[in-house]
Amino acid sequence: MRRAEFLDLIRLWDYTFRLLELLNWALLVFEKKES
Repeated sequence: MRRAEFLDLIRLWDYTFRLLELLNWALLVFEKKES
């Protein structure tokens, strides 16, 4: 695997992780509003 491809993979993983974190946070806020 070339270095550029490896860096793209890391960037994609980082983006996915941030997106999941954001979704998790949004769910927490939503649950607090419901209760």
